[in-house]
Amino acid sequence: MGLNYYQIKKNILKARKLVIKGTTAAGSGHPGGSFSMAEIMGCIFHKHLRYDPKNPEWEDRDKLILSKGHASPGLFSNMAVAGYFEENKMETLRQFGSKLQGHPDLKCPGVEFCGGSLGIGLSYSIGNALASKLDGKENRIFTVMGDGESDEGQVWEAAMTAAKYKVDNLTLILDRNFIQQDSYTEKIMPLDENLETDELSEMWKDASRWKTGDKYGGVSEEEAWKFVTLNPAKLLGIDDKVGSIKVGKIADLVLWSGHPMSIYSQVEKTMIEGVFYYEADLLPVKIKQIEDERKKLILQMLNAKNMGSNTKNFELRRKREFDCETID
Repeated sequence: MGLNYYQIKKNILKARKLVIKGTTAAGSGHPGGSFSMAEIMGCIFHKHLRYDPKNPEWEDRDKLILSKGHASPGLFSNMAVAGYFEENKMETLRQFGSKLQGHPDLKCPGVEFCGGSLGIGLSYSIGNALASKLDGKENRIFTVMGDGESDEGQVWEAAMTAAKYKVDNLTLILDRNFIQQDSYTEKIMPLDENLETDELSEMWKDASRWKTGDKYGGVSEEEAWKFVTLNPAKLLGIDDKVGSIKVGKIADLVLWSGHPMSIYSQVEKTMIEGVFYYEADLLPVKIKQIEDERKKLILQMLNAKNMGSNTKNFELRRKREFDCETID
């Protein structure tokens, strides 16, 4: 599709909203697994995947195969945004007779794989990729797999098979969200002892001789940090004031318990313009102060009511939220 960054970001936001609508209407589903791959799916659908929603069986189409089938709301929402069906169909998720079930099903036009049992999607994808080569087609196969699936032996058998037969028309993307059904991935079957995802690419290289991409897209960790600190400041023309820690600049600091790019690290302190607004070691004291104040206010209200003061029903006031789709 080749959309620009802001168009893709807007479509990802729209897909996220549809995931919430679908799982809320169904009263069940997997929004977490759908959200962790939201950007992955958005970029594939709107930047790389060749498809025709009006002709789902187009012979020269690329194929997107969702191996982590429980995250079907994340697939269906992107399909809706792409035009395969009306967006309001997401509210039929998991309903009897609906084409949008708890796991992807070929009954839904545009779905390429009946996901369910984990660890199978890569094998199926390799079969599709080899078939395309035999047919002389130039289409690509994109596969999205969960990190918890890496526990399955079939995944590594498939990886070695792809390397042996040089399946270079297949792109596998691993959704590294660190969580699987029973617990964190590192507690079930460690994939990265340092909890920084450095070793995962090495596992694929060592086991299957795959060409892998690292977590920073080929740049150093220092340069990766600049993507979210100094570079935006340069774009806004305010890098002389913010964006890095230097004398004379305005700096807000966050101190972490470990590596800031690890999901296991926790914020210990937050400083804004030289003032600590959050300190983890003082949190229990703050929580107790808030609870004591709450009890005090409730007691005052009850006493006032017992003394005959007028009362009124609680009115919930919602603060208006604005996003890129807000129209005044």
